[in-house]
Amino acid sequence: AFAAYPLDVLKTQVQAGHPKYCNLRAAPTIIADYRSAIFRGYPGVGGNAFLMGALMFGGYRFFDNFWRLQGISDYWRPAMAGASIGGLCGLMATPLEQVKTVMALQESWVREGKVSERVFRSVGHGALSGSMRLKFYAAAPLMCRTALFDCQLFFYNSRLREWLATEGHNYSGGTRAFLGTFGFMLAGLVGATINYPFDLVKGRMMAEAHFATTGQISARSTPAVFAQIVREGGVAGGLPGPP
Repeated sequence: AFAAYPLDVLKTQVQAGHPKYCNLRAAPTIIADYRSAIFRGYPGVGGNAFLMGALMFGGYRFFDNFWRLQGISDYWRPAMAGASIGGLCGLMATPLEQVKTVMALQESWVREGKVSERVFRSVGHGALSGSMRLKFYAAAPLMCRTALFDCQLFFYNSRLREWLATEGHNYSGGTRAFLGTFGFMLAGLVGATINYPFDLVKGRMMAEAHFATTGQISARSTPAVFAQIVREGGVAGGLPGPP
């Protein structure tokens, strides 16, 4: 994750619509421009990974039991439980994700004169000093993204495990291991592709959050940002591949 973090910073710039850092070919450029500062926001990734892992560990079982009590069938319950814990994880991850986004963008803001100095000195500084409005400005699209992703992931995985339990005896142990491993990876890939429009909306909103919450530009809602993306690029405008 640490080695790949510069690509995450580049993805943030791509989603924000930066004219210079606009595709994967800009990776060497952004690394050269940012130098070691490109890793300033990385602690936010570790913090959110720990937070979401802890929530997911017990949260999924909680919601699985909750929806069982509501009479949801075994077939659909993984999707309902996944969406529930995914939405909660998205909400709890929003503050650090917002701080990480500002720190990924502020280096170019300083260079381009959009801000006179860095907004946050560190992830900890941003988490403590950032306003609640700033830190939760883009909560809605992030919650939608994580809820949709986990809904699909747990649903696809439960169907795969069910199929392997009933049909797996027809295949060798190696084949079952292969199907179980790469089937789960494929489920994650499909889920990430389908929910990418919400990831793009989240990226756009987090990129403008500092300026919107300080009165420099007008604040926008999730539907407003999504509508702009559709107007600019059509329905497929929300599906430009991330770096």
